[in-house]
Amino acid sequence: MSGLATVRLEASGPLRSPGFAAEVSVAALEWGGAPMGPLEIAGEGTARHATLQAALPALSIDAEGEIEASEGGPWLRGRAALRETSLATVGGLVGLEEPSGGQVTATLAFDLPLERWTEAEATLDVHALEANHRDHDWRAEPFRGELKDGRLSVRDVHVEGTGVSLDFDASVGLDEDAPVELRAWLEAGLGALPLPEGWSLDGSLDGAVGLTGTRARPAFEGALHASEVVVRGPSAPEVAIEDMEIHLGDRALSLPRFAVRLGPAGEATLEGEVPYAAVWPDLREGDLAPTDRLRLSAVWEDVVLAPLEGGVAGELTLGGGLASLEELTAEMRLAAPHLAFEGLTLE
Repeated sequence: MSGLATVRLEASGPLRSPGFAAEVSVAALEWGGAPMGPLEIAGEGTARHATLQAALPALSIDAEGEIEASEGGPWLRGRAALRETSLATVGGLVGLEEPSGGQVTATLAFDLPLERWTEAEATLDVHALEANHRDHDWRAEPFRGELKDGRLSVRDVHVEGTGVSLDFDASVGLDEDAPVELRAWLEAGLGALPLPEGWSLDGSLDGAVGLTGTRARPAFEGALHASEVVVRGPSAPEVAIEDMEIHLGDRALSLPRFAVRLGPAGEATLEGEVPYAAVWPDLREGDLAPTDRLRLSAVWEDVVLAPLEGGVAGELTLGGGLASLEELTAEMRLAAPHLAFEGLTLE
């Protein structure tokens, strides 16, 4: 934080319990390198009770509250309002490396015991939220978030973006061992996803997923369905998937066998299972156990790849873990190919 501050302080009354009035003005506040504009703070009261007002006019943020002494420690109560406040600035405040553009209008009411944060309560009403990131626009319907009884929750959140519709509810405990609950419903057009230059993707993805358990030991459930997927890229055969299911179980993600078209005549089938512990070492109890190893297999035929002449057939099996390349195992078998180099054929 940086800026040049001007402070005015007045005190009056008996020495045992003086009253005060203060004003603080910062001409050009910066936080984490992000410019905040001028900051104005005013307060008055006594050692046992004081009222405060604060404003960041350049960001359309203002707040008011009161601090009151009690036997259990000081309490801070009040409200804050954001009116079409820049999301880029808000993202910079919380340390995001690539904050989104857009704006938010919201009100926050809070009741905070400063020495007992587990008893804190707050309500955030988001009235309007629009964001854009990497040429994609997002908009959320009004929703409410609450902090109460040591849990942070949001309900009935609906977000729409470029080719995407997302609904979700979430409830998370502040303690690491507290239960976690998340439900999400997704509909997406894959053509809207950002891709490297020269690549294209078509198709759709929809489904519902859930998360329970704790942050240390999550449990997943649900399923996703992809249909009419087509991937095209430079110097690569077209990949087409008519239907594919992704099942999220309690301990693993599974892929029931599905068919893939590779190029004009190539065909393949894929299936397998990816335990979550194969990806996240924190879910393991010691070393990678046999039940934590991924199992993915692909079998293909009639795939045309230059300089190979005719179709190529083979199979690939992946195992081990995905936390590092050292954990991953792979085995590939290819049928004897025919190679052609300017009229010379090798078998």
